[in-house]
Amino acid sequence: MNLVKDKFGKEFYLRKLVESDSGNLGSYFENLSDVTKNSFQPHALNCKYAIFLCHRNSDTAERFVLVDFKNNIQGYFILEFGQIEHEAERYKKYGIILNHDETVYFAPSISDKHQGSQLASSVMPFFINRIKNKGIMQMVLLGGTQETNILAQNFYLKFGFKKVGGYQTEVWNVDMVLYI
Repeated sequence: MNLVKDKFGKEFYLRKLVESDSGNLGSYFENLSDVTKNSFQPHALNCKYAIFLCHRNSDTAERFVLVDFKNNIQGYFILEFGQIEHEAERYKKYGIILNHDETVYFAPSISDKHQGSQLASSVMPFFINRIKNKGIMQMVLLGGTQETNILAQNFYLKFGFKKVGGYQTEVWNVDMVLYI
């Protein structure tokens, strides 16, 4: 468990997701605004899926939660170590090969009330160091970020991510990668 602080000095714990988090994770998902839900879509964001995530027997991802002192989840993060074919194919078009043994896919989310509090910035060094220690050479932003989400793009750029391309869904998405 890692202690982190937001820009106001409020303390939170970053730890791995555990089975008993299913109710709190479901509440976290359900309480995200539509704007936040639309910009974080690696999987369903509802109570049913939270239960599935917390009770699955095997996973190629490491999942973390950021909790306050009342154990309310204020952030949810995925480090996916398995190969994601549609991501690899898209990056291949940019001339970037996502080698399974050297790539992690990253999907972060912060509760609406803590966006802009520098809480996400306080946990990024943990994730970067974690993947460095595993010999990972590149961190790919899972699904990229929406082109209109300048705040998120600036956040990733601050930590050394590079814009490498983009693709169209309902909106234009910017693919970003961090080379370790």
